[in-house]
Amino acid sequence: MERLKVTIKARAPLCFSERRPAGQFRESTEYVPGTVLRGAVAMLMLQDGRGNSKAFQELFDGRRPAVFTNAYPAPCVLPATAMSCKAEGGFRTENKHGIIDTLIERLCFEALKPAGMLYAPKCSHCGMRMERHTGF
Repeated sequence: MERLKVTIKARAPLCFSERRPAGQFRESTEYVPGTVLRGAVAMLMLQDGRGNSKAFQELFDGRRPAVFTNAYPAPCVLPATAMSCKAEGGFRTENKHGIIDTLIERLCFEALKPAGMLYAPKCSHCGMRMERHTGF
């Protein structure tokens, strides 16, 4: 399978809603979903009159159709086990306490299963509670 590296430059604000809004406002994802990229490529090819072309058929309906993955604003996404200080969360700077990956710590905790204890890591700088941190 051939991989293509794509750079996307937004000419206007973008909004890709994750789920149906419960109220008036929609929250946008921080990335461009692969389904949106797939639709954009298909639309461009259809507008150019290439909807019946062999390239279009192979790209979207062939034996091995193209896979359009999400486009993230950075090459690496933080792991689901990333956590940061509740008081001073974020990447380590003069004021921020940094982000840690709690995977191994959680595995050890789960293996030991201390009776009546919940996994609740504390910040090594200030002792505050750690929270899940998402992003790039």
